[in-house]
Amino acid sequence: KATEAEAIAIFSKIWKEHFPYSEIGETELKFLISENFSEAIEDKIIAATKEIMSNPIVANEDKARLASWDTIIVRSLSENLSEEGDNIENVLEEEWDQSKKADIKTVDEIREEVKKGGYLPESLEIDKREDRIAALVAASIIKPNFSYDESATLKKRRDILENIKVEINIKRGETIVRGGSLYTERDKTIIERIREQKEKQSLPLEMMGSFLIICTIYLVVYFFGKRHVRRFAPNKTDVVFMGVLMLVMLLLLRFGIYIIRIVSEHATSNIPNSVLIYAIPLAAGTMLVRFIVNAESASLFAVVLAAFTGIVMERNIYFPSFTLASSFAAAVAVSRADRRGAVVQAGVVIGAINIVVLLSIHFVNVSSVDEPSGIINMIWYVVSAILNGVGCFMFVLIAAPIAESVFGYTTDIKLLELANMNNPLLRELLIRAPGTFNHSHLVGLLAEAATEAIGANALLARVGALYHDIGKTTKPEYFIENLIDGQNPHESLSPYMSALIVASHVKEGIELARENKLPEVIVSMIPEHHGTKQIGFFYKKARESSDPALQKIDEKDFRYPGPKPRTREAGVLMLADSAEAAIRSLSDKNPTRIRQVVENVINKTFAEGELSNCELTLKDLSDIADAFVKVFTGIYHQRVSYPSEGDKIENVPDLNGVGKKDENGNSESHSG
Repeated sequence: KATEAEAIAIFSKIWKEHFPYSEIGETELKFLISENFSEAIEDKIIAATKEIMSNPIVANEDKARLASWDTIIVRSLSENLSEEGDNIENVLEEEWDQSKKADIKTVDEIREEVKKGGYLPESLEIDKREDRIAALVAASIIKPNFSYDESATLKKRRDILENIKVEINIKRGETIVRGGSLYTERDKTIIERIREQKEKQSLPLEMMGSFLIICTIYLVVYFFGKRHVRRFAPNKTDVVFMGVLMLVMLLLLRFGIYIIRIVSEHATSNIPNSVLIYAIPLAAGTMLVRFIVNAESASLFAVVLAAFTGIVMERNIYFPSFTLASSFAAAVAVSRADRRGAVVQAGVVIGAINIVVLLSIHFVNVSSVDEPSGIINMIWYVVSAILNGVGCFMFVLIAAPIAESVFGYTTDIKLLELANMNNPLLRELLIRAPGTFNHSHLVGLLAEAATEAIGANALLARVGALYHDIGKTTKPEYFIENLIDGQNPHESLSPYMSALIVASHVKEGIELARENKLPEVIVSMIPEHHGTKQIGFFYKKARESSDPALQKIDEKDFRYPGPKPRTREAGVLMLADSAEAAIRSLSDKNPTRIRQVVENVINKTFAEGELSNCELTLKDLSDIADAFVKVFTGIYHQRVSYPSEGDKIENVPDLNGVGKKDENGNSESHSG
């Protein structure tokens, strides 16, 4: 019911609120009111809007940024309606060059052109009143359909700049830097490019030369060790293991250099590459060889590793020296590691020694132009040394179980697990053959003491002794140490059958050991602790009970199948087993008699050639005899006879073990 003037005022206000960018006159408003905003005008508005939005339109503030680059990245923005009615944005990145940038218009520019009749469909004529109204409405509701992507544009620009190659032509014989002149960045770039080109051209020769150097060093050190290092006797497994480990160490060095370069490029602080390179735990290789194989192999491995690092680190003359010192420190630190905690302690020792070595290198190299000075650089040296030690023990803890599984090695940690008396085989031996169990335990004490005296693996010898007679659990009653009621089953058997039963415990022990997955180094000790020795008691019995004219006795039927001991630990085990049996049979176990019997056992075994394959020297045999006597004397020491009630006590030792004086004034000592 409003008047025409009031209606025009109301619609004018509504127009300004919804279409602030387009002005409409009173005549156009009267026309729209009279037409009741017909569908025909709505269709023309939609057509005009689609035509205008088909052109690239950007926000007003993006215009200046578009002009600053020759090539830009823009995002195409379009709004669609999802099923729920929410607006969703489809994003498509496009790359525009100068030619396409010329077609870009801002929202304000488009609106000005529309008012003049531009960017409209051919069906609309700006002079017609209803077409002009449709154009004005369309101009007000348009918005940008492209957005300038600054981050993508900057990335594109960086990529272009990085791929730009500047060619500098240098003639043969041309002087690059004259003596006394300023060394510029351009000169440095030229020299580096020349070096890169020469490396590419000489790559085949360099690879062949590196291969020949590596092979020469490896073979020279190997044959030197075989000839001059007494206990360097690697088998095929050892050679393969150390070769694979050497390759792993060189790959670790290459990978470490790559990681350090990446860290330095992305680090916020200035981290010196020349210092962080010492954090690569190459000594872990030597540490693992010492932990698994032996000290001699570890020493030679350290020398070869240091030589190889000198080839890789051609510009760092101190790195091979550091690798050598750190490797020998690792070999020493892990030599007594029989538990995982000891490996960690070895890593701490390596870190401490590395600190001393690296600070020494810093002090020696402090006058160099390339060596950063100051307390910060010294701190980085200390950090690198500690990281090296940590990396060493972590590598060994991870790699040792893998080496045990792949190459069949047995570490001291594994041996300690086998020495646990809760092991099913040892529990069965204790229950079924208690005499054999006690014998094995005593033989283990003897073998451990003797191997410690000669510098062999005492833990291996003790564990081997615990399992050396496990085959006796199948027929325990046929072995004298297990006889309880005094009845000897061999009395009803022929000497041949008795010898066969006694010798069979070796074969049965091997089968039991392999069924229970004992390490091969322990399995090998089961036959080797007897070697090819004669089963003397039954051989003598066979000779005494047979007529030589009717039956010829073959000595081979009364010998163990072998093989002879091939390691020092197996040789010591053979001597300990024989000595324990001989001493146990003595009625008078005084120190003099014990030494006499021990020396006889060792001399007889040596004379029979049973120790010819185990590298025990005469000095070793003497030390072994002393160790056996010491253990036996401690076990079978004489004691004072305690008197019963009412007996007269004539000589009682005092607390210091000194009795009464004799007639010459000398004290009479008593063993307790």
